[in-house]
Formats: sequence, structure tokens, C-alpha cells
Amino acid sequence: MGILSNQVIIPSLNIHDEIYEFADAGVILGIETEEREIIKEEDFTFSELSKDFLPEVKIERALPEIFYLSVPKLGIDKAEVSTNSGDLKPDKMIGHYKGSGIPGESGNVFLYGHSVLPWFFNPKNPMTVFSTLPDLTVGDKISVFFEAKEYIYKVESLKTVNPNEVNPLWKPEGGGKYITLMTCVPPGLKTKRLLVVAKED
Repeated sequence: MGILSNQVIIPSLNIHDEIYEFADAGVILGIETEEREIIKEEDFTFSELSKDFLPEVKIERALPEIFYLSVPKLGIDKAEVSTNSGDLKPDKMIGHYKGSGIPGESGNVFLYGHSVLPWFFNPKNPMTVFSTLPDLTVGDKISVFFEAKEYIYKVESLKTVNPNEVNPLWKPEGGGKYITLMTCVPPGLKTKRLLVVAKED
């Protein structure tokens, strides 16, 4: 797209008198809050999640609080990313899933953000930043600016999955440096999740 809200919907966006509702973090990641009337085992996406829906992660070294993501084809230019985000609701900036890979290191950097109907897309607005992810194709480039270095990734695959099939702590077999961008699809709905996987070029 989107600590979890007790509501199913987070605040609406009013554009030209059109009301657009954003799904909350539990909906984006396939997790429902404890106060929902109906909750099913398949609603939980990640078996690794702890009671508060975030895994216990040992941080080996101090990291910058923010890094930056650019996707030239989509007009996304140095969008802010919250490092090891403690919040599954990426309303103020793109989320970097806590415990997933670190740019420049072996593993998979897992980022998640909001999507809305494409005509509301604004690459500078974290509430709409990933709306046009489905327009990416194999070979497109993604850049991450982390600790004063730029890391360039090339898109290898786009996959649409059910919410309970998302694993933000996936690690590539045999190593390699990857990044995954995730959002809800179709844009404007919360039915499925799009995973854009890219490998460092």
C-alpha cells in the first residue's frame, strides 16, 4: 500500500471529493488484530511473528533510522524507508520489515507500502507510493541508498499471492542479495499481495 490499529480501516484520503479507504497493517500483511470478531488460522501470514506480530530480532550493529528507495520507471525518487520498522502500518514512510535483509548484505531486503487506485498515485506520498508496482517488468531497475552507498537491483520476477503466502523473512538459497517490494493488489483493493523480487545487479 497498509504497532497495529484496532480498526479495519485507517483514515481515508479525500481527493476531489472521492473517499478512498486504506487497509490497515493487519489487512496488508494478512494479519488480523485480536479484537476482530472473526479470526481464522489462515489469516495469519507469518509463523515467525511474535505476540505483537513482530519477530524478536537481535540487532548486530547500529543502523541508520532511514534509507531511501528509487524506482526510476515509476517516478519514485528517494522515497523514505523506515529501517527495521517497528510499525507494520507504513503511513509516513515505506516499511522495512524488521529482521529482513540489510542493503549491501546477503539476504532479502523486504519493503512494504500502500497502494491505491492508480489515478491517485503520487510517488512522493507514502499512502500511495506503491500503487503502480504492477507496471514493473523483468529487467527494470530499483535503487536503494543506504549508508551513503547506492545499491542497484534488477527485477527478476513479479508474483501475486494470497496474504498468508507472504514470508518477509525469506532468505535466498545459496546466498545472493535481493530486495522484495510488497503491496496490495489489485491497486485499491486488498485481495492479494504483489511481490516484486529483484536481485542486486
